[in-house]
Amino acid sequence: MEMQPLSIASEHSKSFKKLIRLLIWKFKPQQLFCFAQIAAFKESCGIFTSTKASSQFHYCLLMVTESHQPTEYQVQKFINSRFKTGEITVLCYPKKEVSDALTANSRFFKAIYSNSILLYSYNNLVQSDYHSNPSPSNVLRKVEKKYLYYIPLIDGFLTGATHFIKNQEFSICTMMLYHAVQQCTELLISVHLSCPIKIRSLYTLINLCRSFSDEPYRIWLAIEQDKRLFDLLIKTYSEAGFGITYPVSEDNLTSLFVKATTFVHLTKQMCRNKIELLHEEILHLTSNQQSSFNTV
Repeated sequence: MEMQPLSIASEHSKSFKKLIRLLIWKFKPQQLFCFAQIAAFKESCGIFTSTKASSQFHYCLLMVTESHQPTEYQVQKFINSRFKTGEITVLCYPKKEVSDALTANSRFFKAIYSNSILLYSYNNLVQSDYHSNPSPSNVLRKVEKKYLYYIPLIDGFLTGATHFIKNQEFSICTMMLYHAVQQCTELLISVHLSCPIKIRSLYTLINLCRSFSDEPYRIWLAIEQDKRLFDLLIKTYSEAGFGITYPVSEDNLTSLFVKATTFVHLTKQMCRNKIELLHEEILHLTSNQQSSFNTV
């Protein structure tokens, strides 16, 4: 996804820059990166109204911290309570974990350090040179391995949900749907970003997907009615962990089942498209190498 310039002359840009200053003051990060900025523009007009234009921005940030404190939850909560002119999804990793990942040729962290926008660096540390691209063959092998691992889990949870909805065990069915959706988001992130998977909220996982596609967001969070269903999915699962059975109506469950099934189909298609793209990249690279060899 193409990054938009951060020098937008608007109140929104001022709010974002103020938030970044607050994050630096509050959490004292080692480095702070912006690796995605999604802009949605909306214009409305009519013969009885004046033309109105609005924009909504969503940023994805990576905060490199000195240690495992602060937690990602603490930073996200701080952001949500103070940034009201858009949305921000933040990932937090201690510098030791980032350093080890870079040494191990992490596709995700190498992409962050070579292509993202460095918003802040402690003591003016500059980004290291991580411009070497990972081998497409290695990337493909890891992506296919992730796909083969997650798909049986996703299908299993969806099969379980089908069984429980037929038996009108609505709360258990909702829990199965939650796990199916969670596994889908983890697969999408693994395939497209190679981002290390931590225990994250489902909201964070869906929003993180926006760094490479808005489709998951459109299914679950784009309109208020869908967001209500998404909240119901999370609430039912969360309260079940405390032994509380949250009542779910048959109509709501049917809508959730349709949404989750649609999301599973989308996930499989997006991952197959990515795998196909990697295959084409390898063929193209092999063809170029062969052409160079023949020329020599």
